[in-house]
Amino acid sequence: MILSNRETYIKNIFCNKDIDIEYSYSNINIFLKIIRRLWHFFNINNFKVWYDFKEKNINFYDTIIIFESIYPIDIIKYIRKTNKQCRIIYWLWNPVSTLKKDFMYDKYKEFLNLLKKRYDKNLNFEIWSFDKIDCKRYNLKYNNQVSYKVEMQKQEIKWDFFFCGKDKNRLDKIKKIKEKFSKYKFKILVLPDKDKYYDKDDEQYILSDPITYLEIIKYINQSRCIIDIVQDGQGGITWRPLEAMFYKKKLLTNYLDIKNYDFYNKDNIFIIENDDEKKIDIFLKQSYQEISSEIIEQYLVDGWLKNFFYKF
Repeated sequence: MILSNRETYIKNIFCNKDIDIEYSYSNINIFLKIIRRLWHFFNINNFKVWYDFKEKNINFYDTIIIFESIYPIDIIKYIRKTNKQCRIIYWLWNPVSTLKKDFMYDKYKEFLNLLKKRYDKNLNFEIWSFDKIDCKRYNLKYNNQVSYKVEMQKQEIKWDFFFCGKDKNRLDKIKKIKEKFSKYKFKILVLPDKDKYYDKDDEQYILSDPITYLEIIKYINQSRCIIDIVQDGQGGITWRPLEAMFYKKKLLTNYLDIKNYDFYNKDNIFIIENDDEKKIDIFLKQSYQEISSEIIEQYLVDGWLKNFFYKF
């Protein structure tokens, strides 16, 4: 498994499993990252010096999964030079619509290049995504979202609704929900978007620094219901529906297609603009309906990995 993000919560998905975890690029400071961008932009030889996994015996592996990464074609070419037979899976963990242009790098353009290169016999790789819309639009293979469960003691309930995450233009929508259900207690923690203006009223929600995933799970366990707001055009679930399922919490979401997922239960999931808002009291008071362990397993790493082979 080759990861691009060194965030602990991502690595923890695969901990305690018989999986070798490597990172696509070495952990470097911003100055060296700029040099790396320039190195690639000017097509300087020996780009592999930046790879963190270059010392691994690539020939040892039958299957290599690459999490969404910068310069994926170069990584795939590097693997294929050594291992001609292994199965290479490129996993998209974000909707294509969110792939934007960055400093000397266009993520969307790189994705379009991936689409063309996947038919190259010398590269021979697959592209998979959690986003059903993207899978249909770009003829990608589908696998469901994946996360992990943290064992934690039961907490005293302090809030009715909870949200924590990057803003991504979602704060305004969450504030409207809070206004609509004003009699309930809300806990809202948002990492601000760059170059976005926030007024004084927003300051109560803004995090100056990210919090750990364990802290997020603690807040979840202290709440009745998780708020889930998907980005415009997204066709796959975030971690929040999985967290609601893992920790037996209610879910309030704007994702209409969630009713077509195997874990959907109207007593557990309230769909904004689809369900009767007057019945939110009943929804919150109703007991959580247990989801079968077979369904839950699909969204943990063992089930997720099996999907790559049974749906192949």
